[in-house]
Amino acid sequence: MTVPHIKSAWQRAVAYVDEPRAHRVAYLMLYGFVLSAGFQAIFQPPRTLVAELGPGGVFGIGLTLVVGASLGAAFALRTWWYFERIGLILSAAGILIYGSSIIYLHFAQEGNRLFNASLLLALVVALVIRYLELVREEKLANKIHALTS
Repeated sequence: MTVPHIKSAWQRAVAYVDEPRAHRVAYLMLYGFVLSAGFQAIFQPPRTLVAELGPGGVFGIGLTLVVGASLGAAFALRTWWYFERIGLILSAAGILIYGSSIIYLHFAQEGNRLFNASLLLALVVALVIRYLELVREEKLANKIHALTS
């Protein structure tokens, strides 16, 4: 028998996530993938990138991705616009730096790297969409706050 006023752990976890929940969980997963890429760049960097940028350059890209994705993931489920925005900007910056390196390698070396660059650009577009959603949510919240004050 369950007591009606006591919620299960799952119900509390679901209630913790702000609406729209499906979007927020999807963005949490996106940040998780970016975080994974950042750790891979730090601990197992691609040899072609290390040859072009040096270990410090690849470490910098990885660190940017790790910090950005960590901030984004930490604040994706709740409505804390400023911190998630910083995470979005850092994540997009790391991806764009990596993508520009991929495009440079496409022209400097043998092989086709446009496929990788296209997927990275699609990821940046997803981050831009999230940024625009955050701006819209903040404006709406400010209007509601102004009306109720």
